[in-house]
Amino acid sequence: MSLKKIILIGILSLPLTLTAQEWQPKKAALMSKFSKDVNPENVLPEYPRPQLVRSKWLNLNGLWQFQPAGSKSEALPKGNLSRSILVPFPVESALSGVMEHHESIWYRRKFKIPSTWKGEKVLLHFGAVD
Repeated sequence: MSLKKIILIGILSLPLTLTAQEWQPKKAALMSKFSKDVNPENVLPEYPRPQLVRSKWLNLNGLWQFQPAGSKSEALPKGNLSRSILVPFPVESALSGVMEHHESIWYRRKFKIPSTWKGEKVLLHFGAVD
């Protein structure tokens, strides 16, 4: 393979490595025995309120984009945010993959509403947000 082809393949595959930030839990002094089983592809998949189960719901747990905000009045950044966080874990927790304290944070997650929900009301519920 020629050097030009190798360089071209490397350049074309660069965006794949830059966007595929792999989540890893941080190491904390006290980790639950269940923390090793946490997987960004299937984080707490069960309905959060067993007594109030709905037939139609979408779990948005998983990797979200996030970026610390400079101030509470800072405008939402355009484009992708700079880092990843595993939701529903708090930013200070090891399982979030961040384990840092920030006063204000931007979160972003893109998702698709199922086509079977067309014409229906959609409620976004953000739990434990302050």
